[in-house]
Amino acid sequence: MLPVIPTLNSEEPFIIGKDASISKISRAGFKMDDYSGIGSRFEAIFVDSLIIIIFAILFIRIAPEGLTQDALIFMIFIGYFTFLEGKGGQTLGKKMAKIKVVKEDGTPCDFRSALIRNILRFVDGLPTFYIIGIMSIAMSAKSQRLGDRAAKTIVISLGK
Repeated sequence: MLPVIPTLNSEEPFIIGKDASISKISRAGFKMDDYSGIGSRFEAIFVDSLIIIIFAILFIRIAPEGLTQDALIFMIFIGYFTFLEGKGGQTLGKKMAKIKVVKEDGTPCDFRSALIRNILRFVDGLPTFYIIGIMSIAMSAKSQRLGDRAAKTIVISLGK
């Protein structure tokens, strides 16, 4: 167990690593290295997008008349991410990338938080190629995109 050194002011406490490095940790116990970066998130969204495309191709053939392709893809997209993240914090892509969605306090992601973060995924995707999301992750101390901030969630790395 690595020693945690509490600070005397309102700053986050520090942890001393085995190599004598010092890292800040959040009140939930996460270090900066624990937050998932852009690379592992890209890996996860790439895999998840392929899965959603396969579902969309299959369901377009059996979709009720009057349901547009855009509406069907939206429902598959929101349903896939919300159900899997709300149930266990991980989509299939996140499992492959070894990352997980949890609440900022370290508790498991619930369906409400998963729905909020995934509805806002469309804003994070603007104007194209997740530019807003990438900028938000890069500028956030907890590597949060806008959807994570609104849902009070973080994406953590589960190790290599």
